[in-house]
Amino acid sequence: LIIKHPFLSLDCKIARDIKKEIEAKKLPVETVSGEFYRCRKVENDIAFETKDLMLAPIGIPKEGRFNHSGQSHLYLSKEKDTAKAEILGDTEKSRLVWIQKIDIKKPIENILDLTFDWTMMTLSTHALLIALHTGGYLSCIKDNEGNWRPDYFITRFIMDCAKKAGYNGIKYESARSYIGDNIVLFHYSAENIISEEPPVIETFVPDSNEYPILYNGDLFEDKSFGDI
Repeated sequence: LIIKHPFLSLDCKIARDIKKEIEAKKLPVETVSGEFYRCRKVENDIAFETKDLMLAPIGIPKEGRFNHSGQSHLYLSKEKDTAKAEILGDTEKSRLVWIQKIDIKKPIENILDLTFDWTMMTLSTHALLIALHTGGYLSCIKDNEGNWRPDYFITRFIMDCAKKAGYNGIKYESARSYIGDNIVLFHYSAENIISEEPPVIETFVPDSNEYPILYNGDLFEDKSFGDI
């Protein structure tokens, strides 16, 4: 129903359950701080600065898992490899990517936590979380094609409910990586999201843990990193 009529989501039972549970503040919450990463593809010879890897201006972003078309939310990955996988998708070729390390200095509270560990499931695990994960609503990407992205309809509905209910963001698992989690922030102080280092270019090699840095903001040099 939601795929055929996305603006009529509340005609669907799971959408009504999502809205009810989020508004009742019955789902887990998390506090986030520390190091995170953002990534962009290298598509030309322009040297990016930190500002180029921060929040995109309103009107620029494409429709994403937790943002409408043109809506600007800050996506961050806890692990560098996860950030790369998110931006590159299912690439089979080596690619160059810009990586920016970002620090959240002061903890940001009231983050809706949608992550789920099957090995930690108990009788107290929220039934809606189980339903969302077993149904694949939070991680499905198989039906997205070009600008038609029906796999994001439910997650964007969740985002709208969470934002209206006063949550500052959402923590969720990556659909493209098994390591680390992602967060998307709606409400935060820009002064609290900082980077003390310039972005760097790294080579992403599928099925490899080696990411040599090619550009560090000042000069080109060969550096090799293993598991970071």
